[in-house]
Amino acid sequence: MWRDLYEMLIGTFKDGDYAIGIMMWLLFLVMLGTLLSIIIWAVDSWFMPTFEGQGVIVDKSITPAHSTTNIVKVGNSNIPITTHHKEAYYLDVKIDGRQDSVGVKKKFYKKAQIGDMLRCKYSYGRLFTTSLYIDEIY
Repeated sequence: MWRDLYEMLIGTFKDGDYAIGIMMWLLFLVMLGTLLSIIIWAVDSWFMPTFEGQGVIVDKSITPAHSTTNIVKVGNSNIPITTHHKEAYYLDVKIDGRQDSVGVKKKFYKKAQIGDMLRCKYSYGRLFTTSLYIDEIY
């Protein structure tokens, strides 16, 4: 595995394929950055103690229903796959100066007003002290 990685990243320059070598390095760096971002997020948010407290609704937002289409290659054919996304309702809740967005049902969204107090189960980030993760509102 290490030899293959070496050949992809270093060997292409030795062979004189500079364009391919640069593209391979860029791809490698993007993949490494994505992996590191996922690891940092997991360390920051997993297995943290949860708290219960009051939160204030500071904003409301709706994501309208929409469709997205992805192209999937199957054999020699490209197949479009369309996914329909339902309307989504979000409340931005502030607790102790930190803010998080939480998805709610339509009925709850319609009743909620900006400035209302909500009881929440939440946790804070481990690495990023400004992170707030709301687990549940009631």
